[in-house]
Amino acid sequence: MKAAEEAKQNKTFATTDQNSKSLSEVNGSIKVPDNKGFWRTLLAYTGPGVLIAVGYMDPGNWITSIAGGAQFKYTLLSVVLFRV
Repeated sequence: MKAAEEAKQNKTFATTDQNSKSLSEVNGSIKVPDNKGFWRTLLAYTGPGVLIAVGYMDPGNWITSIAGGAQFKYTLLSVVLFRV
C-alpha cells in the first residue's frame, strides 16, 4: 500500500500555466474564420474532423490510402472517374 502511494507522489504530470495552450506547435494551424457565421465556421472544423475520424475508425485503410496515393499520385483519380 505504501509503495502505491509513493508511486503516486513520484508521478510527474505535464502541467501548463493558465496562459499557455496544449500542443502549442500545432495549435492554431487551421485558419478559422472570425465572425463569418455558423455554417462557415462549421465547414472550417468539418474537414479536419472527418480526416481524424476516418483515421481513428479505420487506421489500416487510412495508411493504405496514403501509401497508394504516395506511389501512384494522380493516376488513382482515373479509378474514381471511371467508376462514376
